[in-house]
Amino acid sequence: MGGKIIKIMLGDWQYNAGLVGLYRILKHSGKDIQEYTRLYVENGNEECVDASYELCMPIEYLDGFTEAYYSYLIDTYMEQLGYGRIISFKRQALDIRDSDDASLTKEKVDILNSYIQNVLLKYMKSASFKAAFEIIDASLNSIGKTEGTCSASTHNEECVSKNLLDKVRNTKPVKLSESESVISKRTAITEACENIIEIIDVLERSEYRRHLGGKNVIYNYIKNNWDKISILNPLVKEKNIYVEFDNYFVKSCIEYVKSDKEKHRYRCFCCDMPIKDSNINLSFLAHTGFDAARKTSHVWDFQNDVAICELCRLVYACMPAGFIYGFDTGLFINSNSNINALLNVNTRLSEGFFADIKQGERGITYKSIVDAILKKKKEGLRYELADVQVAIYENGKYRFNLLHEELLKIVYKCEESFNNIRRGTLHENKRYLSIYDETIKRLLDNKNMFLWINKLLHYYVSDKEACRYSVSNIFQILLINTEYLKGVETVESIDKNKVHEVRKYGWHVRKEYSVKNTNAVKKIDSITYKMLNSLKTSNPYAFIDILVHCYMYIGKEIPKVLTECLTDKDTFKTFGYAFVIGLNGVDFVKEKNKEDK
Repeated sequence: MGGKIIKIMLGDWQYNAGLVGLYRILKHSGKDIQEYTRLYVENGNEECVDASYELCMPIEYLDGFTEAYYSYLIDTYMEQLGYGRIISFKRQALDIRDSDDASLTKEKVDILNSYIQNVLLKYMKSASFKAAFEIIDASLNSIGKTEGTCSASTHNEECVSKNLLDKVRNTKPVKLSESESVISKRTAITEACENIIEIIDVLERSEYRRHLGGKNVIYNYIKNNWDKISILNPLVKEKNIYVEFDNYFVKSCIEYVKSDKEKHRYRCFCCDMPIKDSNINLSFLAHTGFDAARKTSHVWDFQNDVAICELCRLVYACMPAGFIYGFDTGLFINSNSNINALLNVNTRLSEGFFADIKQGERGITYKSIVDAILKKKKEGLRYELADVQVAIYENGKYRFNLLHEELLKIVYKCEESFNNIRRGTLHENKRYLSIYDETIKRLLDNKNMFLWINKLLHYYVSDKEACRYSVSNIFQILLINTEYLKGVETVESIDKNKVHEVRKYGWHVRKEYSVKNTNAVKKIDSITYKMLNSLKTSNPYAFIDILVHCYMYIGKEIPKVLTECLTDKDTFKTFGYAFVIGLNGVDFVKEKNKEDK
């Protein structure tokens, strides 16, 4: 293990994300820097490296790093990339092309047309892909460029991209009127499928994968974490994203590590290593960096002291690999008590996340957080997740939460409730929101769920058929909220058995109304709206007044437990929502039987 050794230690949350990214990139290429560090220390170098807070690697690990960088991101997010969506259709295209008359259905034609319009044409005509084709042609064309037309005899690879784009333009959706049969359009369907298969055959070549996939990861993921320099500088002269990244980040880093730093008079803001000048700063970090030259008021005494070295710049550049991205949402857990904690929790996070992606789930970032916590519980490693920072990239900006001990206890106790709400979705403002994610988000933000429960019940009563969740899902959220209220000590104690009992009473009132009134559903909906309003405005007396009228109507005495809701605001709302859920709980009997098992 001789030669130049690079050491990287824990830092701020962005630096730690870059460190995790560096680890993942190198491991993906067959180089495990955590294992290298372990062996390095075991060989008697414990005085040089503190394995609890540092990783080390030979400088030779940076050879071919640019290829490893892009390969990791392309391979990891292939299914989410426009490039990946294009080439993944090959099997379906073959199936549609080879379908006999009986199996060639309108549904298949619709799938084909949707792919052509929303995937193939959308991405292949994009500006980033057009720029990539120029680089691909230059890379593949070893004989030289021809002017005018392409000659097949020259094997000029520039022709490949030209013919490819021509074929894309000639691939049209299959128009099918109501009076036309699918079979009558077989020729057009076959031609479209043949074009698609030929297009994908070309796109599967390594150079197309490298550059088209590379362009995708730049604008889908890299830009989320850093911007305005190198491959993301619109004025950069070098258009080959591999050459530019290698020159800007990797080669400059290698030169810095090998250089004689004895006469350097400045210090790196991150690692405290000597640096020649203060030209490199943190302004390239998206949403957090600032231009130290133009905004001198951001630094002490107007003197820029946030300059960094080339090695730290490379580490920060690895941030996109340190985050886990589910389409538009990214996640990083800054468990920085030690190196092992940082790498282990983010590794478990990644494993669970991509397992869920393969099962067809989307937008599951918050689910991944909970799964990582629960997995640690089962492994007896709670300490690693106590009081750690969670960085979430969402809607073009970062959000931060702290995983504290009380939150962990809530997650532990409510594992079953969380599992029961995983599939529920809410359609709002032309978007589908995950019930699970929205619940976790409020928990991480240290908010109670009462307004969230109120909204879900309102939507449910307004349009039951459109709701992709049940009142049972809402009840699980109420149980989670009950544990949350106990955890933050806003109430002394709320008996879960009584919460179940109150819901039961609500269901029995619904049953009595159904016997007495043929128009019971509308009546119950009206009562529900009134109760929800009283709960939202924290008016227990209005709620009790409605409750009295309900029991007078069915000729029953108000159960004693319902009068206990007046003791405090949170108990009132918990019991009140439990009753409303029961009042609308058409699945109460089924749920009760399930709970009794």
